[in-house]
Amino acid sequence: MAKTKRSTSTLTDSQIEEMYAIDKRNGLRKGTLRAIGDQESGFRYDPGVPHYPTGFTVDGVQSSAQGPWGILGSTGDRPGFGVSPLSVLDSDTPAQKFTKNAEFAGAYAKARVIAAYGEGNIYAEQVNSRIDKGWGTSPVTQLAQAVNAPAPVMAAPVEIPQAAPMVAAAEPVVPYMEDPALMDRQVMSAAPAQQVAANPWDSFSVNMPRQMTASDLAYGGQARTQPNLQAFKAFRGRV
Repeated sequence: MAKTKRSTSTLTDSQIEEMYAIDKRNGLRKGTLRAIGDQESGFRYDPGVPHYPTGFTVDGVQSSAQGPWGILGSTGDRPGFGVSPLSVLDSDTPAQKFTKNAEFAGAYAKARVIAAYGEGNIYAEQVNSRIDKGWGTSPVTQLAQAVNAPAPVMAAPVEIPQAAPMVAAAEPVVPYMEDPALMDRQVMSAAPAQQVAANPWDSFSVNMPRQMTASDLAYGGQARTQPNLQAFKAFRGRV
C-alpha cells in the first residue's frame, strides 16, 4: 500500500460533504470530523499512513496513530463502547479507505465524546474552536459568503479640531511710578495757593504819594529808624 501525504488543500468537496453527513448521522456538530482531522493531522496523511514511521514520537513515546483522524492501531482493533472495529482492506480504493476511517472516527467521537477522543477538555475546546472558525461551512457556502460578503464599511474620518493659535500673553500693566520728589512738587503745584497775610509796610508804601524819607521820620532833630506816632500824623488819611 502506497504511503502518501496530503494537505488540507487537497480535500475534495465530496469528501467535505461526506464528513458533514457523518457528523449529522452521529448527532455531532457540523464540522466536527473536519475539525478533528485538522487537529490530529492537518489531513497530511492518507488513511493507513502512520504519523510516526518509526512507531515513536519525537519525545520517544510509542504511537501507532495513522490516517487523517490519528486512529491508533489498538483503538481501531478494539474500540469498545459499542463501536465496530475499523476494518480496512488492502484492496479498498482510496475513497473507500477514507470513508471507512471517517465512519469509524464519527462513531467513536459520538461514543466517547470529543474530550475523550483526544486528551481531555482542552482538546475539545481546540476542536470546537476550529468549528467556530468555519470548519462547519461547506466549500460552496464559503464561496458564496466570500462573493456576497458586504464591502467593508470605512469608518467616517474623525475630524480633529484644530488647536487655537497661540496668543502671547499680554504683559502686565505696571502703574507708572513718578519720582517721589517730582510727585511732591506736582501735588504742591496743584494745591490751591495759601492766603499770605499782607505786609502792612507794603500797603503803606503803595498808597503813599511819594517815597518816605528819613527826614519824614525826624523827631526832635534826629532821624529815627523806627516810625512813631508823630511821624505818621503827617500822613493821616493817606493810608
